[in-house]
Amino acid sequence: MSIFEVVMNRDLTKQLNAYLRLGLTVIPLRPRCKKPLVKWSASDWNPTASDIRKWANRPDINIGLRCGEDIAVLDFDDPGRYEDFSFTHPVPEDAPVVRTSRGYHIWIRPKSLVSTQHSANFEIKCCGSYVVVPPSVSRTGHTYCFLRYPHDSLPTVDLEQWLGAQLRGNNVSKVRHTTEEFVELLQKTLVVGERRPTLIRIAGYLRFRGIPEDVAVALVLPWAEKRFSEHLSKEEIEKHVRGIYKRYGVRGLPVDEEQVLDRVPEDLQKNISGIWR
Repeated sequence: MSIFEVVMNRDLTKQLNAYLRLGLTVIPLRPRCKKPLVKWSASDWNPTASDIRKWANRPDINIGLRCGEDIAVLDFDDPGRYEDFSFTHPVPEDAPVVRTSRGYHIWIRPKSLVSTQHSANFEIKCCGSYVVVPPSVSRTGHTYCFLRYPHDSLPTVDLEQWLGAQLRGNNVSKVRHTTEEFVELLQKTLVVGERRPTLIRIAGYLRFRGIPEDVAVALVLPWAEKRFSEHLSKEEIEKHVRGIYKRYGVRGLPVDEEQVLDRVPEDLQKNISGIWR
């Protein structure tokens, strides 16, 4: 029997320690939310025993795990695509499977680091990313649960061999900027020569995160006009954003407002209001 079968209905301390025993790094998340409760870094986030005790005093919080060398997650928002994938790509028998609020997660330990990326049917969460785990509760009240429990370790998988053409490459140098780095970029004081490149980077980040073109324009315009309207007109700003989408297209197109909000830094979320109304 897996220890996770025992602790999922116990107190938060036992749940957090079970993840630590599996060699994974936990991130406390806000109640019924995917947003971190603390500031964390993909490179040097190492919570202490004191941190665990402090978080255990908040039994309503959700739990996240840092992805990277210890764990990579295949995230399926569409249950049908998960079933199709499982049929064509046999999932290791000892790979944990989680039922999420919209679909499924498959957990493995990557043989080589890969970038967090979208394929046509799922998202691969690895370097610079994190994932929500049981027994977290979504904003709609769904409880994340294991369909297949972890045991003593995660299976090590060669993602390039397993996924084939669905993986764009396993060179960690290709990892896109993390959300934290882009929040810093949004708050940065820009000097001459940085405005257009920064605008293009932000548009590229939103495109990569699967934000639709019109939503990206609505998000960026208020920010850009406030920051450098005296240097770039509204038309020029929109042209730069749409130019990125015209050239590269959009990845992992979200289907609803909740999915879009999950992928956008908080600094830009307030600009979304009214787009779906």
